[in-house]
Amino acid sequence: MVRTGEKTIVMKPQTAIGMKVFAAATSIALFAALYFVVLSAVEITPSRVCGVLTGLVFAVIFVVLGNRKYFTLGIVGAAVLYTVLCVAIDFSAFVGGCAEFWNGVVAAVNANTHAGWRYLAVQAPAVEFLVLSVASVWLALGVCAIMKKNRFFELLIVAVTLVSMFCMGLYPKAPASVAIVVTLVAALLAGNGFPVKAAWCYMACAVTAVAIALSCFAYAGSVGVRNFRDAIADSFDNIVYGSDSLPEGELEKSVGMKASDAERLRVGLAAQTTTLYLKGFVGGEFDGREWKPTDKNKYVENGNQGLMEYAAQSGIPLLQYAKYASLGGNTARYNVYVKNVGANKKYVYSPYSASSYSVGEFYYDLNIRGGASDVEYSFAVCDSEENRESVTQAGWLTDDGVHTADMEEYLARERQYRAFAYDTYARLDTHTADVVRAAVGDVDAGSINTVTTLLRAHFLKWYRYDEKADKFGKNFVEDFFGGKIERANSAYFATAAAHIYRLYGFPARYAEGYLVRSGGGEEVQSVSVRGNSAHAWTEVYFDGIGWLPIEVTPSFFSEEEPGVTVDPDSDNTPDPPENDDPTTPPDDPEEPDTPDPPPHEDNGGGKTPSERGLEIALKILLPMASVMLAALLAVLAVAVRKTAVLRCKRRRMNSNGEEYGRVAYSVVERDCKRIGGFSADNLEKHGVSRERTARFISLIEKSVYGGYDLAANEKNIVEHYIDDVADAVLLSGGRLKYLYLRYIVCVGLRF
Repeated sequence: MVRTGEKTIVMKPQTAIGMKVFAAATSIALFAALYFVVLSAVEITPSRVCGVLTGLVFAVIFVVLGNRKYFTLGIVGAAVLYTVLCVAIDFSAFVGGCAEFWNGVVAAVNANTHAGWRYLAVQAPAVEFLVLSVASVWLALGVCAIMKKNRFFELLIVAVTLVSMFCMGLYPKAPASVAIVVTLVAALLAGNGFPVKAAWCYMACAVTAVAIALSCFAYAGSVGVRNFRDAIADSFDNIVYGSDSLPEGELEKSVGMKASDAERLRVGLAAQTTTLYLKGFVGGEFDGREWKPTDKNKYVENGNQGLMEYAAQSGIPLLQYAKYASLGGNTARYNVYVKNVGANKKYVYSPYSASSYSVGEFYYDLNIRGGASDVEYSFAVCDSEENRESVTQAGWLTDDGVHTADMEEYLARERQYRAFAYDTYARLDTHTADVVRAAVGDVDAGSINTVTTLLRAHFLKWYRYDEKADKFGKNFVEDFFGGKIERANSAYFATAAAHIYRLYGFPARYAEGYLVRSGGGEEVQSVSVRGNSAHAWTEVYFDGIGWLPIEVTPSFFSEEEPGVTVDPDSDNTPDPPENDDPTTPPDDPEEPDTPDPPPHEDNGGGKTPSERGLEIALKILLPMASVMLAALLAVLAVAVRKTAVLRCKRRRMNSNGEEYGRVAYSVVERDCKRIGGFSADNLEKHGVSRERTARFISLIEKSVYGGYDLAANEKNIVEHYIDDVADAVLLSGGRLKYLYLRYIVCVGLRF
């Protein structure tokens, strides 16, 4: 029934039937949306999609027949029986189906987060239909229970949703999961007295859920959405960690690597350390246009779970060279101090010969990751980092060498990591291998040094170094080795070299950071590293020794002697020494007879104008969005509280006799405290007639003192009077007082 004014309207049976059909359709829509959002975390297959059909059948039956208690129990019993039968068909196969679906979720989590979870061993995809069918049945019953206001199933569906959100804790699925939870909570509120028509609230929830489900379901195919996602993620990273001109593996952005001459690092070097490759980003996988960190699944597949923790106990691989040198008798260490003044703080820019570091954490086997506050750190290094391609193994690395206990432990851990490195970083797909082989030839190369000489000669013959490198199409490897690129920068050469090393069976990766060279001559020298010292190179794994940098960019190694590196006119400038005699001013240098250089054009750290605009917009919009979100949450909290208070009043007035009269009088008396108290004279001043007040008091006396149950029309009069008094109270002050009384005090009974 719906009350309007002084009348009571009874809903027509046809309307009630229509609402039931509407609720059924909405329940099914919500269920299907949630099911496909969960399914979007893994690969979509026909068996997984067909699993929804059983759930739809149970959803329809539940909505149509679930009005009565015994029918509800029967439907739940049928669901239990169906579950038992599916499991009883083949228990081990059913468990295998669960494992298969779980493996899909784990693979998605590993690929999009930093988790590295273990896969389950049992595989039985043939029975996945039974597994997902059972899951869809209980998911459908839970969603329908929300519409039926069944408390047990409401809790069940919320639990299932939270678990699903945990399993889908990946980007970009996490926002969809949160939205689904919000949608279901809204449905819960709607089913228990949300201050709008429940039908429209249900419809809004269903439309929202379906839209989110479809966007997740089709997400992988949307290039525009992926690009927008990447731009947003990059902008957030830049806001949190800062930015520099390093492209972080994106070859298209590498043309701006040296565009800025802003100071990035301040490095303190000992005289014995004259050259350092300070690496930041390391890419293990190339998709044709961009290097990306190694897929997290590599660290859990093929028995590799726990490999990184095991190897790291001996410093493998990030501190491996220093450990190797120490076991060989090289125990001399020199300190290197780094202060990040303008580089990306996500990375701790670290040398390859470090034996210890002061901040950051290992990021698998790639690099050391830091935080926004990690701006000063130090390393202990063992020597300089030149001409590493000619490094040879020490005698104790061989099987017939004399080994100490520490050497044996080191060798055991290194062998395991070496197998991982060759399996992960020394392979090319057939097409890429054919493209590279056709360009460089199929030469017998038995050592890293041989391959280095080969590729350097190839680069010198066919390419020239230029920071304004030629653009490429959809696949860099095909264009570079196919003759479509002549000018290349260090990122291009490092990428091509990594593929050549892999062609000949040597583990290789792409690395970028800053190339630091000191002038030498002082015990400790402070060097200013600027943006034009940004550089990319290839790091190769030397058996028993570790990852070492190899210079592959022409003009950074000697063209006459390709095995020798050269000083490439880097702008690593030592800080000027302090004047020992402050009373003696330094000589004024002669003014050079040369025209002023043109102003340097900074392209914004290699970012496109749209990315710079997006970053600026985010810096402006994020605070505004935070304020708006806080305001929305405050409004939601007030609305929820108001709903709870008014529902409590309604529930207390859902009584008869003396109790009803006392509750009604207490509500009016509480509201009238805001206008000077409950009296006929006071209320008349605020527009409530004496006759209505007298009628209200007589009805209250009838119920309280006479003990009579008021008729429906009499209760209607009492409740209308309470709402009219509330209106008078609300209009007794200004706008702020109205909002305070309406939403904080919650006068009256009206929602």
